[in-house]
Amino acid sequence: MEAPRTLSFGILCNGTTFPQWQAAALQLLINNPACKLKLVVVNTNPSPKKNIFKKLFSRTLLFTQYENRFLKIPALKKVDLQQALSQCEVLQATTLKKGKFSHYFSADDIETIKGQELDFIVRFGFGIIKGDILTASKYGVWSYHHGDEIKFRGGPAGFWEIFNRSAVTSAILQQLTPTLDGGKVLKKGYFKTIHHSYPEQLDTLLSQTSSWLLQVALQVAHSNKLPEIPSETKAEKLHKAPGNLAFSWFWVLILVNKIRFKLNNLFKVEIWNIGTLTNTIEEVVEGKKLSIKWLPGHKPQSLTYRADPFVLTEPGREVFLYEKFDYHTHKGHIEAIEHYPLTNTFTQENIIIPPGTHHSYPFAFEYNNTRYCLPENFEANNAVLYLMNKNNDLKKVSVVLGGIPAVDPTLVYHDDTFWLFFTLKNALPNAQLFIYHSATIDGPYEPHILNPVKTDISSARPAGNFFRYKGDLIRPSQNCTHTYGGSLVLNRVVTLSKTDYVEEKLTEVKPFDEEYNKGLHHLSVAGNVLAVDGKKYIFSLSLLLKRLQGK
Repeated sequence: MEAPRTLSFGILCNGTTFPQWQAAALQLLINNPACKLKLVVVNTNPSPKKNIFKKLFSRTLLFTQYENRFLKIPALKKVDLQQALSQCEVLQATTLKKGKFSHYFSADDIETIKGQELDFIVRFGFGIIKGDILTASKYGVWSYHHGDEIKFRGGPAGFWEIFNRSAVTSAILQQLTPTLDGGKVLKKGYFKTIHHSYPEQLDTLLSQTSSWLLQVALQVAHSNKLPEIPSETKAEKLHKAPGNLAFSWFWVLILVNKIRFKLNNLFKVEIWNIGTLTNTIEEVVEGKKLSIKWLPGHKPQSLTYRADPFVLTEPGREVFLYEKFDYHTHKGHIEAIEHYPLTNTFTQENIIIPPGTHHSYPFAFEYNNTRYCLPENFEANNAVLYLMNKNNDLKKVSVVLGGIPAVDPTLVYHDDTFWLFFTLKNALPNAQLFIYHSATIDGPYEPHILNPVKTDISSARPAGNFFRYKGDLIRPSQNCTHTYGGSLVLNRVVTLSKTDYVEEKLTEVKPFDEEYNKGLHHLSVAGNVLAVDGKKYIFSLSLLLKRLQGK
């Protein structure tokens, strides 16, 4: 992999003190050798005078007081970057206000900025800027908008998504253009709306997007062009801070959502089951009607379930590996069951990895006529690769990910490289996708430069092994928009390299079984054998009592 060229950048800001999420974004840029800070432009516009009478009778008084006095989250904690910013030139700039909101830089300041020959400028201050500043650097001015530009223009960030009961909250990093909210989208992500807590919603939205500036900068450094995110029609309505009545109603919604959230956790018990589809992979991808044969031996009344089935096939025998979860211990272990198609008989369940630390998602595959298993074991903070013999015994090969709580680790061999896909237990495990890569199956594995390569609650988390469809590489993923493991999304891999990753949605597979109709979050393809799982909910008095007792 060739070393990227160094990009020079500048910062538009209101001073050297930043909210923590902005400080983190800037520090990632400053500390990366592919980026060089050359200019800091500080806003010297006088602060607007506050009219006490208008403030007391403001339509947004309640929200303003809440935001200023009570909204305390890590992402908004103030961080002083004076020392980090002291090694470059500083320009004190006063802008000219035109109209109600637009600010323009003076011709002298524009010449000074252009003289630095910047590749891009980060906007963390100055409000709505227009004019020549937008073209004063090679790749323009980059700015965050924490909301879906298609549905929720304006702000406050993350507020109206809760108010309007939107399942998903989005954010974008954009290159500003003269059109308000009409910038070129450089990166976009989708998060699950946290309906029961606005502070948690906002903190997640801000903190989990801090890495985007560096990610886009690295893409530009390697490709010498801006990322191409398809543009969509912008929403017409511009949202503003909520009025006092709307903000009061908002807290009623928060209370109702919090009660619902707590009750769902108390009363609902997820039960998964595994089986094989009677369909072909073509019928799955093309959205045909599906049917399933459940594997024998399932006993949901015992408060255990089976999920995440992987299949290894050979003439006359099919081996199913899966997670066996026990609600009494809240841990999973790995079991196997064998199927003999000629007689349509199954063996008894056989424990492959015994109970201990939590194991799940026993990713099983063959490479060079050798069988391997790479189960999830985030509780041990690692991922271990095993050899697997014909008797389904496992022998440790190597720790492919040490010190990393990987969730649903999934390997694929592509372009002479082993690619390891997973999410992180401690970093939005349902929404952020990470990739590591290695020249050999047993490692060492190196992180992709764009990690997390994807932020999307509807299609990030792995959901089974890669497979080929009409020559394309397909990655199954989970759609956790409304519920964990709600449905499957099959993604076509467009680009997979050490400097880029692009995939696009091919199709969605929704729950189809009459009983297990609340979720579908796994697809394992092994020749003509297609293994899936399904979810339903049951009520358990004993488990409810344990939850009430905090056990």
